[in-house]
Amino acid sequence: MRWFSSPAAVAEAPTTADGLTVDLIAGKGWTILPEADSDWRSHTATVAQSVKLIKKRLKWGWILERSRQLSVVLERPDLWDDPVFTGKVSREHGELMGKIKSVNQFEQELMEHIDMLRLAREEDDNELETVGTSLPYMI
Repeated sequence: MRWFSSPAAVAEAPTTADGLTVDLIAGKGWTILPEADSDWRSHTATVAQSVKLIKKRLKWGWILERSRQLSVVLERPDLWDDPVFTGKVSREHGELMGKIKSVNQFEQELMEHIDMLRLAREEDDNELETVGTSLPYMI
């Protein structure tokens, strides 16, 4: 039974249809070109690097571990014995889950754009490809 915690929000990093993740994209070393150039790999690399930097600044590993710890606390049967403690834990957990959700949403949007761009290239749809390369400016 799950009470207040949401471990599902941190389960897996979003991926493209062929298994790419932000870390894999950033690790490919794709060249980041000037904004005027419309190379989808450059735009993808830009966003992936931005997400990695956000995770680094947020201390992502610590956030994930702390949210897991707080999830365990929130599932204790004696949680409501101390309402002040419960409020503190609930607030901290909520703040961390909000950060996790935001970063996961950036990653998911990037993965969806990559899939959309690949489909546009396969269909030879230049207009859709041009729209899809505007992703970095959404961050």
